[in-house]
Amino acid sequence: MKNTAGQSPYRTAALLGRRGLPLLLASLLFFWGCGSSKTIVVTIPPKVDLQTYKVIGVIEFGAEGEDALRQDATQKFLQSLQAAQQGVLLLELGSEKDVLRSVGAETLDAPAIRAIAAKNGVDAVLTGLVKVSEAKPELQLGRDFKSLSAKASVDGGLSAKIRESRSGATLWTNSASGKWSVASLNITDRGASSFGLSDPKAKYDKMVTALVNSVTEDFWPTYQRRRVDK
Repeated sequence: MKNTAGQSPYRTAALLGRRGLPLLLASLLFFWGCGSSKTIVVTIPPKVDLQTYKVIGVIEFGAEGEDALRQDATQKFLQSLQAAQQGVLLLELGSEKDVLRSVGAETLDAPAIRAIAAKNGVDAVLTGLVKVSEAKPELQLGRDFKSLSAKASVDGGLSAKIRESRSGATLWTNSASGKWSVASLNITDRGASSFGLSDPKAKYDKMVTALVNSVTEDFWPTYQRRRVDK
């Protein structure tokens, strides 16, 4: 499991912008390599080739702690998949509850996955779960006893898996977790000096994006600069 806990704002920003990094890196390495005959840029294929499956059925991700994140996490995940591998076909099947009801099943076990795949004509089924804890307040008194800082943070996590249609066996799975600040307050002997609080929607947006970027790494190609003999 990948853990992004304790990351700085700069690390989070790096995660948010990582989708543009492969192209930028490839461009820099290409131009650098043009000036030297001893290096080449090699594209490393993604660990998981989604083109292996003609159509992938997608069950809306489940959510624990913040039910409103279900759709947001699902859509960000699908956007990342299609950006990583253009042309992959994704069929949205609906919520887990509705999909299970449609095949007369109660849980997403192997028989249920086979039935869902057969009913919808898909070659694999993608599922996921996003978890968010309740906000945890943290207080810190200044050394001079004249200032007080307070913040609230949440623990977030995302897990996902792809299961094969004929057997229901897991083909791929990954997860990530971390901690994100959602509010802050600084108080001095002169009163409140600064206050920050995200709105209900935006306060989890960066968290979900960072988690999705981390979990979907296996679907993105990477680039390496290699030395070659003349």
